Amino acid sequence: MRSLTLKVILAFVVVCLVQALIVAALVRDSTRQSFDRFVEEEALRIFTEDLASYYEANGSLNGLSDVLARNQGRPSRPQNPAEGGRPSNGSEPRRGGPPIGAESGRGGPGRGGPGGRRPSEGGPGRGIPTRRGPIYGFADSIGEVIISNGKYQTGDLLAADVIENRRSVDIAPGLTGYILEPGIEPVINPEAREFLDKTDNALGIALGGGFLIALLIGALFARTYMKPLRELTAATQELSKGTAQDPIQVRTKDEIGLLTESFNQMVTELDRVNQSRKQMTADIAHELRSPLGILTGYLEAFQGGDLQPSPERLKTMFSEAKHLERLIEDLRVLALADAGELQLSLQDVSINALLLRARSAFEQAAAERGVEIRVKETSNAHSLCLDTERMMQVLNNLIGNALRYTPQEGIITLSVHTLKDQVEIRVQDTGSGIPSASLPHIFERFYKVDSSRSNHLETSGLGLAIAKSIIEAHQGSINVDSEEGLGTTVSIFLPL
Repeated sequence: MRSLTLKVILAFVVVCLVQALIVAALVRDSTRQSFDRFVEEEALRIFTEDLASYYEANGSLNGLSDVLARNQGRPSRPQNPAEGGRPSNGSEPRRGGPPIGAESGRGGPGRGGPGGRRPSEGGPGRGIPTRRGPIYGFADSIGEVIISNGKYQTGDLLAADVIENRRSVDIAPGLTGYILEPGIEPVINPEAREFLDKTDNALGIALGGGFLIALLIGALFARTYMKPLRELTAATQELSKGTAQDPIQVRTKDEIGLLTESFNQMVTELDRVNQSRKQMTADIAHELRSPLGILTGYLEAFQGGDLQPSPERLKTMFSEAKHLERLIEDLRVLALADAGELQLSLQDVSINALLLRARSAFEQAAAERGVEIRVKETSNAHSLCLDTERMMQVLNNLIGNALRYTPQEGIITLSVHTLKDQVEIRVQDTGSGIPSASLPHIFERFYKVDSSRSNHLETSGLGLAIAKSIIEAHQGSINVDSEEGLGTTVSIFLPL
């Protein structure tokens, strides 16, 4: 099964179906238990009413066992005095006293008690309708079984412990005894069977309807949630072919919506990287072409005799060659940093000494421009484990940029500050500042804030990108704050 939509639909249907089956089983079981309880309670009520009605109509319970046996559809046990029972006609007195109601003057033929049924003609069973249900029995007050329940037979005497666990009930005036629970499984009448069958059919219809509803909801659910995934799949396939992608519409705020947003961000970043790569390739070609063009032009002129070598011309050629060398070295450093292979020669370095060395490297150039370079030394400056030459490369780039854009009588300040778990090195100038629109791009390769103000012999646009790579190789970070007309502050954060 390869279709995710089909898997989602099937999973949804299976979950709903299992839940519906569990509910149906619980409902069916509960319904049957409640129905059985109702049948038992109703049968007990009818049984006690039959006892009372028969007793009030006949004055005793003699012969009722045979009538109930016929009505319940069970065989009656013939009574034989030799077996310890009594005849069904009630001619023999009960043990422990006269038959219930005998010589009482009540319950003669044709007599009906208050609220009782009027006896019908035709023998000892008059007044008892034909009913089915649990087969209850009855024992008199001394524990002799008058009506069998299947477990105890007529004439049996209940054991003392059995009588102790039963509650005596008053069936009618003068009739007290014990109800015996059904001893055999009752016969379920057709009406009860029909009710249970209808209940099962209703549950089956509910299950079928639930299955169809679950299938429909699962299909709608899958269609709703699979549409963004299908769009993402199509977009990734197009992206793999190099086709430009428009942002995918975000329809939800859940994980799929987050995935769609992440994909859109990835596409945007890929477009930016591709554009940056193309721009960088063009910039590299331009940076290489300019000095190579100058060198080639001079050499061709020398070779053709149009120009003669002179100290000034050779100095220009040497400067162009050095520019090529710096550019190639810068590109090599960036390539190593990108590959995570930038090697560092670490040693303990005093930050104060590092700043003083950086100032001395630019003192002459700063004096020629009328700019002052200050170093704010601190007594509690830490010594850090750094690559001295790489850090000097970073500071040279930063001081060179500051010197390039700081006017005459400006000030460049180098300082160090100890934080909680970091050391901050600041290079601050009073130059022209950086436009706010350019701040997010200043660490991009070959990016120049104002190319018209930069001589290609002084900068290639890779200085800040190299500085960022070296600082990150030291597990640090670099940040720039600037405001036009007020100057720029570059902060380097290195862990203690």
